[in-house]
Amino acid sequence: MLVIPPKGQEKMKEFKLRLRPVIGLCIGLMILMPGLGFSQDSLVKVQEKDAKAYFPPGHFKMKAMGLHNPDVGTSKSFAMGMSIFEPGGGADSGIKPVESVYFVLEGELTVTTKEGDIILGPNDSVYRPAGVEAGIINKSDKIVKMLVIGPPRPKKNEQDTGSAP
Repeated sequence: MLVIPPKGQEKMKEFKLRLRPVIGLCIGLMILMPGLGFSQDSLVKVQEKDAKAYFPPGHFKMKAMGLHNPDVGTSKSFAMGMSIFEPGGGADSGIKPVESVYFVLEGELTVTTKEGDIILGPNDSVYRPAGVEAGIINKSDKIVKMLVIGPPRPKKNEQDTGSAP
């Protein structure tokens, strides 16, 4: 059992009092604006034009957009983003601490690993376990669109919006 000393209890009460108006505002927004994705009992449509751009470190010649994630109120436990890679675009080889899935919608993409390259075409996917080193490169002369699904990630810098996988 956790025992909080009297001084800590006083600070906890003060913190709770300061937090009450903020919690009230959040609950009010959830009730008044369910169409904005704050409601957990409704479907939320996100169009590509409304997706939130983010800037994953180590990626180049590409555009990343967060589609479903905690920032937009559409999920709590996962995030889904769309990456659009220009010819020659990709992501540096590295180790991710979390698992993810890549699903190619359009074009052909090469996932590089120590064991060899994995080529993904339309409707192909690959599961990337946590701790596995891999990179991504678009070796083709066409744009590649790919969905990335994984846990929400924290912000890395001021430009980074976080949450997308």
